[in-house]
Amino acid sequence: MRPAAVLFLVGLLGLGASRLELAPVSIEQQSQNRIRWMALPNFEKEQLRQRWEEFRNQPLETQALLVQRAGTLGRLAAHESRREGGRRTPEEVEQDLARLPERLGPLLGLPPDSKPAFLSEALRVRTRKRIQAFLDNLVKAERLALGERAELEALPTWDQYVQGCLELRKREEIFLYAEGGGTAAAGVDERRQIEALAPLDVVEQMREVRRLRGFLGRAGAVLGLDAAERQQLADASDEEFFEVARRLMVPKARQYMRERLQMADDQIDRVLARPYRDLERSLHRLARQGS
Repeated sequence: MRPAAVLFLVGLLGLGASRLELAPVSIEQQSQNRIRWMALPNFEKEQLRQRWEEFRNQPLETQALLVQRAGTLGRLAAHESRREGGRRTPEEVEQDLARLPERLGPLLGLPPDSKPAFLSEALRVRTRKRIQAFLDNLVKAERLALGERAELEALPTWDQYVQGCLELRKREEIFLYAEGGGTAAAGVDERRQIEALAPLDVVEQMREVRRLRGFLGRAGAVLGLDAAERQQLADASDEEFFEVARRLMVPKARQYMRERLQMADDQIDRVLARPYRDLERSLHRLARQGS
Protein backbone atom coordinates (compact mmCIF):
# COMPACT_ATOMS: atom_id res chain seq x y z
CA MET A 1 0.00 0.00 0.00
CA ARG A 2 1.49 3.34 -1.04
CA PRO A 3 2.32 5.68 1.88
CA ALA A 4 1.06 8.72 -0.03
CA ALA A 5 -2.36 7.13 -0.49
CA VAL A 6 -2.53 6.24 3.19
CA LEU A 7 -1.56 9.76 4.26
CA PHE A 8 -4.28 11.24 2.08
CA LEU A 9 -6.78 8.76 3.45
CA VAL A 10 -5.88 9.46 7.07
CA GLY A 11 -6.37 13.16 6.43
CA LEU A 12 -9.61 12.70 4.51
CA LEU A 13 -11.17 10.28 6.97
CA GLY A 14 -9.98 12.12 10.03
CA LEU A 15 -13.35 11.63 11.68
CA GLY A 16 -12.83 7.90 11.56
CA ALA A 17 -9.29 8.34 12.80
CA SER A 18 -10.51 10.29 15.79
CA ARG A 19 -12.89 7.47 16.73
CA LEU A 20 -9.95 5.06 16.59
CA GLU A 21 -7.95 7.48 18.78
CA LEU A 22 -5.30 7.76 16.09
CA ALA A 23 -5.35 11.54 15.80
CA PRO A 24 -7.29 14.48 17.30
CA VAL A 25 -9.60 16.07 14.74
CA SER A 26 -11.33 19.43 15.25
CA ILE A 27 -14.93 20.12 14.29
CA GLU A 28 -13.70 22.44 11.53
CA GLN A 29 -11.44 19.72 10.13
CA GLN A 30 -14.26 17.18 10.25
CA SER A 31 -16.42 19.55 8.21
CA GLN A 32 -13.63 20.10 5.66
CA ASN A 33 -13.07 16.35 5.41
CA ARG A 34 -16.78 15.74 4.81
CA ILE A 35 -16.85 18.32 2.01
CA ARG A 36 -13.79 16.77 0.35
CA TRP A 37 -15.44 13.37 0.63
CA MET A 38 -18.70 14.66 -0.91
CA ALA A 39 -16.79 16.04 -3.88
CA LEU A 40 -15.25 12.70 -4.80
CA PRO A 41 -16.77 10.49 -7.51
CA ASN A 42 -18.15 7.17 -6.30
CA PHE A 43 -15.32 5.02 -7.68
CA GLU A 44 -12.75 7.05 -5.72
CA LYS A 45 -14.87 6.75 -2.58
CA GLU A 46 -14.87 2.97 -2.97
CA GLN A 47 -11.09 2.92 -3.47
CA LEU A 48 -10.61 4.97 -0.33
CA ARG A 49 -12.91 2.69 1.66
CA GLN A 50 -10.73 -0.25 0.61
CA ARG A 51 -7.54 1.61 1.50
CA TRP A 52 -9.02 2.56 4.86
CA GLU A 53 -9.64 -1.11 5.61
CA GLU A 54 -6.06 -1.91 4.58
CA PHE A 55 -4.83 0.84 6.90
CA ARG A 56 -6.87 -0.51 9.84
CA ASN A 57 -5.39 -3.96 9.28
CA GLN A 58 -1.82 -2.64 9.62
CA PRO A 59 0.06 -3.12 12.92
CA LEU A 60 -0.54 -0.35 15.44
CA GLU A 61 3.09 0.78 15.15
CA THR A 62 2.68 1.27 11.39
CA GLN A 63 -0.57 3.16 11.90
CA ALA A 64 1.03 5.47 14.46
CA LEU A 65 3.97 6.20 12.15
CA LEU A 66 1.68 7.05 9.23
CA VAL A 67 -0.45 9.34 11.40
CA GLN A 68 2.71 11.07 12.64
CA ARG A 69 3.80 11.67 9.04
CA ALA A 70 0.33 12.95 8.14
CA GLY A 71 0.51 15.44 11.02
CA THR A 72 3.89 16.71 9.82
CA LEU A 73 2.60 17.14 6.27
CA GLY A 74 -0.46 18.94 7.59
CA ARG A 75 1.66 21.43 9.53
CA LEU A 76 3.83 22.03 6.47
CA ALA A 77 0.76 22.58 4.30
CA ALA A 78 -0.65 25.07 6.79
CA HIS A 79 2.68 26.91 6.91
CA GLU A 80 2.91 27.11 3.13
CA SER A 81 -0.74 27.95 2.56
CA ARG A 82 -1.37 30.94 0.33
CA ARG A 83 -4.64 31.75 2.09
CA GLU A 84 -4.26 34.40 4.76
CA GLY A 85 -6.15 35.24 7.90
CA GLY A 86 -8.05 33.11 10.37
CA ARG A 87 -11.08 33.36 12.59
CA ARG A 88 -12.77 36.73 12.66
CA THR A 89 -13.03 38.41 16.05
CA PRO A 90 -16.44 39.49 17.46
CA GLU A 91 -15.33 43.11 17.10
CA GLU A 92 -14.65 42.64 13.36
CA VAL A 93 -18.08 41.06 12.89
CA GLU A 94 -19.72 44.00 14.73
CA GLN A 95 -17.88 46.46 12.50
CA ASP A 96 -19.09 44.67 9.38
CA LEU A 97 -22.68 44.70 10.64
CA ALA A 98 -22.43 48.43 11.37
CA ARG A 99 -21.27 49.07 7.79
CA LEU A 100 -24.00 46.90 6.28
CA PRO A 101 -26.53 49.71 5.53
CA GLU A 102 -24.01 51.80 3.61
CA ARG A 103 -22.95 48.70 1.62
CA LEU A 104 -26.54 47.68 0.86
CA GLY A 105 -27.44 50.98 -0.79
CA PRO A 106 -25.16 50.66 -3.84
CA LEU A 107 -26.00 46.96 -4.19
CA LEU A 108 -29.69 47.87 -4.44
CA GLY A 109 -29.08 50.89 -6.67
CA LEU A 110 -29.89 53.31 -3.85
CA PRO A 111 -27.94 56.14 -2.20
CA PRO A 112 -25.62 54.86 0.57
CA ASP A 113 -27.29 57.21 3.08
CA SER A 114 -30.78 55.73 2.55
CA LYS A 115 -32.79 55.15 5.72
CA PRO A 116 -32.72 51.58 7.13
CA ALA A 117 -36.48 51.14 6.73
CA PHE A 118 -36.27 52.05 3.04
CA LEU A 119 -33.29 49.73 2.54
CA SER A 120 -35.16 46.93 4.28
CA GLU A 121 -38.19 47.29 2.03
CA ALA A 122 -36.06 47.50 -1.12
CA LEU A 123 -34.17 44.39 -0.02
CA ARG A 124 -37.45 42.55 0.57
CA VAL A 125 -38.70 43.46 -2.92
CA ARG A 126 -35.42 42.27 -4.49
CA THR A 127 -35.51 39.07 -2.43
CA ARG A 128 -39.10 38.33 -3.41
CA LYS A 129 -38.26 38.71 -7.11
CA ARG A 130 -35.35 36.29 -6.79
CA ILE A 131 -37.49 33.80 -4.90
CA GLN A 132 -40.23 34.03 -7.52
CA ALA A 133 -37.71 33.31 -10.28
CA PHE A 134 -36.40 30.35 -8.29
CA LEU A 135 -39.92 28.95 -7.81
CA ASP A 136 -40.81 29.55 -11.48
CA ASN A 137 -37.81 27.49 -12.54
CA LEU A 138 -38.66 24.66 -10.15
CA VAL A 139 -42.23 24.50 -11.47
CA LYS A 140 -40.95 24.50 -15.05
CA ALA A 141 -38.51 21.71 -14.18
CA GLU A 142 -41.37 19.75 -12.55
CA ARG A 143 -39.50 19.83 -9.25
CA LEU A 144 -42.28 21.77 -7.51
CA ALA A 145 -46.01 21.16 -7.83
CA LEU A 146 -48.32 24.13 -8.19
CA GLY A 147 -50.12 23.06 -5.02
CA GLU A 148 -46.84 23.10 -3.06
CA ARG A 149 -46.06 26.54 -4.37
CA ALA A 150 -49.52 27.80 -3.38
CA GLU A 151 -49.08 26.43 0.15
CA LEU A 152 -45.69 28.12 0.41
CA GLU A 153 -47.03 31.48 -0.74
CA ALA A 154 -49.99 31.20 1.63
CA LEU A 155 -47.77 31.18 4.73
CA PRO A 156 -48.89 33.98 7.07
CA THR A 157 -45.61 35.84 7.64
CA TRP A 158 -42.65 36.93 5.57
CA ASP A 159 -40.22 35.11 7.87
CA GLN A 160 -42.11 31.84 7.46
CA TYR A 161 -42.20 32.30 3.70
CA VAL A 162 -38.43 32.91 3.52
CA GLN A 163 -37.74 29.97 5.82
CA GLY A 164 -39.92 27.70 3.69
CA CYS A 165 -38.07 28.79 0.56
CA LEU A 166 -34.74 28.17 2.25
CA GLU A 167 -35.85 24.63 3.11
CA LEU A 168 -36.84 24.18 -0.53
CA ARG A 169 -33.44 25.50 -1.63
CA LYS A 170 -31.78 23.02 0.74
CA ARG A 171 -33.83 20.18 -0.79
CA GLU A 172 -32.74 21.20 -4.28
CA GLU A 173 -29.06 21.42 -3.36
CA ILE A 174 -29.19 17.90 -1.90
CA PHE A 175 -31.10 16.65 -4.95
CA LEU A 176 -28.50 18.01 -7.38
CA TYR A 177 -25.66 16.62 -5.28
CA ALA A 178 -27.25 13.15 -5.18
CA GLU A 179 -28.06 13.22 -8.91
CA GLY A 180 -24.39 13.84 -9.65
CA GLY A 181 -23.47 10.54 -8.03
CA GLY A 182 -23.14 11.75 -4.45
CA THR A 183 -25.41 9.89 -2.05
CA ALA A 184 -26.66 7.11 -4.32
CA ALA A 185 -23.82 4.70 -3.54
CA ALA A 186 -23.02 5.93 -0.03
CA GLY A 187 -26.44 4.96 1.36
CA VAL A 188 -28.74 6.87 3.65
CA ASP A 189 -26.22 7.81 6.38
CA GLU A 190 -24.51 10.52 4.35
CA ARG A 191 -27.81 11.97 3.24
CA ARG A 192 -29.07 12.07 6.82
CA GLN A 193 -25.96 13.98 7.86
CA ILE A 194 -26.55 16.57 5.15
CA GLU A 195 -30.29 16.83 5.83
CA ALA A 196 -29.60 17.48 9.53
CA LEU A 197 -27.78 20.71 8.65
CA ALA A 198 -29.42 24.14 8.51
CA PRO A 199 -30.36 25.30 4.96
CA LEU A 200 -27.63 27.94 4.70
CA ASP A 201 -25.04 25.46 5.97
CA VAL A 202 -26.06 23.07 3.19
CA VAL A 203 -25.81 25.87 0.63
CA GLU A 204 -22.33 26.78 1.90
CA GLN A 205 -21.12 23.18 1.86
CA MET A 206 -22.46 22.60 -1.65
CA ARG A 207 -20.57 25.65 -2.88
CA GLU A 208 -17.39 24.06 -1.54
CA VAL A 209 -18.32 20.77 -3.24
CA ARG A 210 -18.71 22.73 -6.48
CA ARG A 211 -15.24 24.20 -5.97
CA LEU A 212 -13.75 20.72 -5.81
CA ARG A 213 -15.97 18.83 -8.23
CA GLY A 214 -17.38 21.41 -10.61
CA PHE A 215 -21.06 21.60 -11.49
CA LEU A 216 -23.66 19.64 -9.55
CA GLY A 217 -26.33 17.43 -11.09
CA ARG A 218 -26.02 15.25 -14.16
CA ALA A 219 -24.42 18.13 -16.07
CA GLY A 220 -21.38 17.93 -13.80
CA ALA A 221 -20.68 14.37 -14.91
CA VAL A 222 -21.41 15.13 -18.58
CA LEU A 223 -19.59 18.45 -18.99
CA GLY A 224 -16.78 17.98 -16.50
CA LEU A 225 -13.81 20.18 -15.67
CA ASP A 226 -10.12 19.51 -16.09
CA ALA A 227 -7.61 20.05 -13.27
CA ALA A 228 -6.72 23.60 -14.34
CA GLU A 229 -10.40 24.62 -14.47
CA ARG A 230 -11.12 23.12 -11.06
CA GLN A 231 -8.18 25.10 -9.72
CA GLN A 232 -9.78 28.30 -11.05
CA LEU A 233 -12.92 27.46 -9.08
CA ALA A 234 -10.89 26.67 -5.97
CA ASP A 235 -9.06 30.01 -6.21
CA ALA A 236 -12.19 32.13 -6.82
CA SER A 237 -13.42 34.27 -3.93
CA ASP A 238 -16.96 33.82 -2.66
CA GLU A 239 -18.02 37.00 -4.44
CA GLU A 240 -16.71 35.92 -7.84
CA PHE A 241 -17.33 32.18 -7.52
CA PHE A 242 -20.53 31.88 -9.56
CA GLU A 243 -19.22 34.27 -12.22
CA VAL A 244 -16.15 32.06 -12.67
CA ALA A 245 -18.31 28.90 -12.63
CA ARG A 246 -20.56 30.33 -15.33
CA ARG A 247 -17.59 31.32 -17.47
CA LEU A 248 -16.26 27.76 -17.28
CA MET A 249 -19.66 26.15 -17.81
CA VAL A 250 -21.01 28.15 -20.77
CA PRO A 251 -18.68 27.01 -23.60
CA LYS A 252 -18.98 23.36 -22.52
CA ALA A 253 -22.76 23.64 -22.23
CA ARG A 254 -23.05 25.37 -25.61
CA GLN A 255 -21.04 22.63 -27.31
CA TYR A 256 -23.05 19.89 -25.58
CA MET A 257 -26.42 21.39 -26.51
CA ARG A 258 -25.38 22.02 -30.11
CA GLU A 259 -23.65 18.70 -30.82
CA ARG A 260 -25.40 16.22 -28.52
CA LEU A 261 -28.92 17.66 -28.29
CA GLN A 262 -29.03 19.31 -31.74
CA MET A 263 -30.47 22.50 -30.28
CA ALA A 264 -30.67 25.71 -32.32
CA ASP A 265 -28.50 28.68 -31.34
CA ASP A 266 -31.48 30.80 -30.22
CA GLN A 267 -32.65 27.99 -27.90
CA ILE A 268 -29.15 27.64 -26.50
CA ASP A 269 -28.92 31.39 -25.89
CA ARG A 270 -32.19 31.35 -23.93
CA VAL A 271 -30.93 28.56 -21.69
CA LEU A 272 -27.55 30.21 -21.11
CA ALA A 273 -29.16 33.54 -20.22
CA ARG A 274 -30.58 32.10 -16.98
CA PRO A 275 -29.10 32.86 -13.54
CA TYR A 276 -26.37 30.44 -12.53
CA ARG A 277 -28.31 28.05 -10.30
CA ASP A 278 -31.27 28.00 -12.69
CA LEU A 279 -28.79 27.30 -15.49
CA GLU A 280 -27.21 24.47 -13.50
CA ARG A 281 -30.62 22.92 -12.86
CA SER A 282 -31.70 23.33 -16.49
CA LEU A 283 -28.49 21.72 -17.74
CA HIS A 284 -29.06 18.84 -15.33
CA ARG A 285 -32.48 18.27 -16.89
CA LEU A 286 -31.09 18.50 -20.43
CA ALA A 287 -28.24 16.12 -19.59
CA ARG A 288 -30.76 13.58 -18.32
CA GLN A 289 -32.72 13.88 -21.55
CA GLY A 290 -29.56 13.41 -23.62
CA SER A 291 -28.35 10.34 -21.74
